[in-house]
Amino acid sequence: MIIKNIILLTAVFVSGIGYCGESREVTILPGKTVELEECVKMALESNPNLRVAGADVLSKEADAGLAASAYYPTLGVRGLSSRWQSRIFLPDQFAASPDMSDIVGPTYDVSTVGYVRYMIYDFGVRGNEAKAARAIADSATNSFDSARQNVVMAAHFAFYKLAIAEELKVVASNAMGNAAYHLELAQKRRAVNDVTDADVLRAQARFDDTSSDNIKASSEVRAAVGDLNYVLGSQAGTVTGIRAGGDVTGGSLIVPDYTNLLTRAYFSRGELKVAESALEATRRKIKAAKSDYAPKIYGDANYGWRDDSYSLEDETWFAGVTVEMTLFEGLKNNRKLDKTKAEYDKCLVQLSGVRNEISKEVWNACAMIEEAVELERATATAEKDSEESLRMVSERYKVGGAAMSDLLDAQTALSSAKARHVRAKWNCRMADVNLRRSIGELK
Repeated sequence: MIIKNIILLTAVFVSGIGYCGESREVTILPGKTVELEECVKMALESNPNLRVAGADVLSKEADAGLAASAYYPTLGVRGLSSRWQSRIFLPDQFAASPDMSDIVGPTYDVSTVGYVRYMIYDFGVRGNEAKAARAIADSATNSFDSARQNVVMAAHFAFYKLAIAEELKVVASNAMGNAAYHLELAQKRRAVNDVTDADVLRAQARFDDTSSDNIKASSEVRAAVGDLNYVLGSQAGTVTGIRAGGDVTGGSLIVPDYTNLLTRAYFSRGELKVAESALEATRRKIKAAKSDYAPKIYGDANYGWRDDSYSLEDETWFAGVTVEMTLFEGLKNNRKLDKTKAEYDKCLVQLSGVRNEISKEVWNACAMIEEAVELERATATAEKDSEESLRMVSERYKVGGAAMSDLLDAQTALSSAKARHVRAKWNCRMADVNLRRSIGELK
């Protein structure tokens, strides 16, 4: 697992997706239009959520190293310089003569000693604590992978939403053009007394409505641009447009196999690995807490010099084995064990909840794919039918075979059909991204 994490960290830094460090300046000029791949790259480089998750990985790796350091001995040097005096209390039979003082000192005590201490055996405390810390570090790594996929999905969605807004702007502009054409047509017929003023007023009202829709569509494009820049981790206005390209339909999508996808999700989803790592960490903590009841065996040694002056001429050394066992600490170990057992039960429930959540997300993603494919086909047909309907009604209106209300209804139907088709075809791509994210395979 350690090798895996080292490889992961190295790959991340080499690819330019650093966990933490100085903020990268995005080398992109304001007003530039970008493609989807550029958006994903920018988001991975600069999105703050991903950088926070990366910093957490490094923090937890440091904690794992800290726990493993308990296996190393403690080495040190100790120096002492003091002047002291003390009274000696002896039984009468050992009492000194009346002429001898019972005060020792004052005198100097000067020493310098190098010492080493090593825990020989602790009945599994260090091992379980180290394994618990490693499980937590693995959990942070898996959390980073989940955060990365969330950022990639957010970049896709923001890109697609801007694409929708831009296409809806075109739809609104075309609708305004149609309304202007039909207003002009009504005015020409009114000039020859072929229709009443009511037709002109209705056409004018329709044109005014489409003008308002066009203004609103422009505003939605600007809002979508702001949302995209936010996801990319850049200031608003850094990116002002996209290059979508390609034919956007649901024809390439197929109805997914839920059972197969759920199996893949359970294997790949970082959230499930996070929950499993948390469960393993608490299991190790329980073992460590139980081991705290046992004694601890240390090896101690020191070597140095000691004297009553700074000449330090007398050699001193010590070597031995120490056994320590805490008999009572206010039930501290009991409370610690109770806490870790409760955390273990909590992690068991959370693991079950994560499994159910993943199952639900995969199920909903499959349903979203089916809905997106069917809606794209249906709205494409509706758009063609609406175009033909408007063409026929427009031709009939020119020769007096249709009323203005019929023409306006056909205009409205076409605008609505085009807007629905725009959303439906881009929803196909969003559904595909959502499905890949739900099974943990969005790269």
